[in-house]
Amino acid sequence: MNIDFIEALEEMAKEKGIPREDLYDAIRKGLAVAYEEEHGPQEETLVEIDTHSGDIHINGERIELAKFGRIATKKAEETIRQEVVQRRREIIYNLYVNRVGEIISGSIHRFEGKDVWVNLGEAEAVLPDAERIPGERYHAGERLRCYLLAVQATQGDPRIVLSRAAPEFVAELLRLEVPEIDDGTLVIRRIAREAGRRSKVAVESLDRNVDPVGTCVGAGGARVRVVTRELSGEKIDLIRWSDDVEQLLKNGLEPASVLSVELDTSQRTAKVLVPHDELSLATAREDRTFGCPRSSSGTMLRSPAPRKKTRDKASFPTMKSLSERFLEGAFRASRYRAWWVLLVWLIVSGVGIYFSLDIPFRGSFLDLLPQDDPLIDEYRENERYFGDAVGLLLELVGEIPEDPELRSERLLAAAERIAVILRAEEEITHVIYLQEIPEEIPDQYVQLFSLDAARLQRIQSSLVLARSAIGAGSLGLFSSLDRQTEYAAAGSLDQMYALISDQFTQAMLSAQGSLGSIQLGGAPAEEQLDVILALNEAVLDTLRGLGSLAPVTDALGDLSSIFMPDLAAGYRDPQPYLSSDHTMLLMVAQPRFPSQKGLEYSKLITHLVDDSIQASDVASLGVRVRQTGTYPFNTATTVAVNRDMLRTTIVSSIGVFVIFMVAFGSLFYSVIAVIPLLVSVVLTMAWARLAVDGFNLVTTFLPALVLGLGIDYAIHIIARYSEERSQGRSLNRALYVAIQSKGKASLYAAATTALVFLGLLTSESRALFEMGMITSVGVMSAFLATLFLLPTLITLSHYLFRGRRK
Repeated sequence: MNIDFIEALEEMAKEKGIPREDLYDAIRKGLAVAYEEEHGPQEETLVEIDTHSGDIHINGERIELAKFGRIATKKAEETIRQEVVQRRREIIYNLYVNRVGEIISGSIHRFEGKDVWVNLGEAEAVLPDAERIPGERYHAGERLRCYLLAVQATQGDPRIVLSRAAPEFVAELLRLEVPEIDDGTLVIRRIAREAGRRSKVAVESLDRNVDPVGTCVGAGGARVRVVTRELSGEKIDLIRWSDDVEQLLKNGLEPASVLSVELDTSQRTAKVLVPHDELSLATAREDRTFGCPRSSSGTMLRSPAPRKKTRDKASFPTMKSLSERFLEGAFRASRYRAWWVLLVWLIVSGVGIYFSLDIPFRGSFLDLLPQDDPLIDEYRENERYFGDAVGLLLELVGEIPEDPELRSERLLAAAERIAVILRAEEEITHVIYLQEIPEEIPDQYVQLFSLDAARLQRIQSSLVLARSAIGAGSLGLFSSLDRQTEYAAAGSLDQMYALISDQFTQAMLSAQGSLGSIQLGGAPAEEQLDVILALNEAVLDTLRGLGSLAPVTDALGDLSSIFMPDLAAGYRDPQPYLSSDHTMLLMVAQPRFPSQKGLEYSKLITHLVDDSIQASDVASLGVRVRQTGTYPFNTATTVAVNRDMLRTTIVSSIGVFVIFMVAFGSLFYSVIAVIPLLVSVVLTMAWARLAVDGFNLVTTFLPALVLGLGIDYAIHIIARYSEERSQGRSLNRALYVAIQSKGKASLYAAATTALVFLGLLTSESRALFEMGMITSVGVMSAFLATLFLLPTLITLSHYLFRGRRK
């Protein structure tokens, strides 16, 4: 195979209108069929064609076409022809199916019955008898403009259907002649047509400064005259559109005066009353669709009520519902008041940025609990007064002295420097770093509180000594008395001996010296001798124990010195809040207002204390100071949360930007898609601050959530706008279709999402309540920012960078 074969293939591709690669694919399939006919079925037949030399290799073997037999050659030719025909049909179908709804031109090629076949160049199209304008006559070779009604795929060539009787044909002719319709300033709402006789076209202007009827008619009727000439003299009535059906009928019957209109929606008819002398103005002379029953006050006209169009709804939308009116207003504002819309959103964004700077963050778990619980409210109220202060922790750094007293002196000197500066501030009520002892606390309690390890050891030693001394002596006083007697009941030695002496004297006097008759304690004296002996032994034990009283006395004296201190010893002097190793000291500064006054006040106190520490120059004493407490905690937490939200917003925006770049391949679309999302995030944060005083532990992620939800709206609108522009639509038309086709679904989606989150307002949990409050507004702000800002940015960029296109 030589280069002549390749050139023949190139020429054939141009003649058939088939891409070169598609033709080579068809030849490869044909050669594969021929090769398998000669060599039998193959698992895989790989055909390679060298486009430079014309050589053919099949399964790695160089093949000469002349070596193929007649049958194999015949099958190869048939396969190639079928592939070429099929590919050409696909090309024609794809070429014209994307042009449905446009006006195309061609020459009349032939007639089949009442159908007219038109040569379009690449293919033939049919103009059926039903789609012809009645009364028109055509001649072979005549140039004809038609409306491309449909492209139908068949077993053979695609069937391309044309029309000259469709209402859309009138609309497209007007679009060609009236630039304001093409750029979207004017919109054709309805068309009622009786082909060849009359068409009534309802037109609306989206710009209040443009007259829809006068603009379509043109100077001296020049524009509408061109359309009438193309339609073989068909009359075109232009009507000012109105959503009110009665007003629309009145506009349609101008210049006749309409006395009344009665609508019958069930029968879709209308009864219109006009004066007798204006009947000819209200109805065309040749119009046979109006019956004219007369009455004393005028003529009653009966006409069909306007019907909704069924074709090409995207080209001729109707605007009746509230949502459609809202979307139309958004289009008009962003298209014809773009600078004003941009200015308004810049102001709104500026206000949002102002309120979203340093947005408060509430890190307390109380903010997650029910709002109206009295116990929680009481605790939150008490929290304002307990533990709401600034703590300063002074710590020795560098070379630390070994003597604890020297450590204390350095810390106290640093604390005094800071205290002097803080006490001069109006916002600080008092500063303490020494522990004052109230007068109502007894000295013994103070002494117990100040006991150290050495004193505790002394107390323990004294108790052991006293216990051993008492146990060896006086506590054994009655241990030898194994019987309970009235002597033992007397309680003390002197009382016992006094009792024995009295009884003994009385017994001696009564017994007259007889020992056996002496009664002691109700018993004979002889029987009580063992008790007396035991008593004497106890006395001796006690006397022997007197030697241990000195250690007991010493122990008691030591304990007395501890528990009954001398007031002059300085036990009630203020004590510093020092750590056990004397390397850290705690100071407490009490501001005038609690931290719940707000983030700004917390920041004020935190910065004020920082400035005081810097001014005191405690670093020269080898002391480092750290702040703690609710005020610095609120400030630091808020800064951290704001930094995190900013970082997550930036990362999410970059992700959105990259996705748009991949999806649309356009830097412009990527930038304008991110801008409304950033605006919605700013507004969400500002609303959170105004409505619920910032974020809590649960709601901090909501700005990123709003960004994720809002990106859907931008994707839908940009995708539809890009599609319309790629099909050659004007800026106005593409924006209008994008907003109307995607804006309505986005509106309902945003409203539904916001409604779901609004349901959280019924929750008793404060966290869920605030989530619903913030997210519902955030979702709607994302939708509104996308709906207004996105078309506005597209419009302004079109004028600023691409020039205004008519």
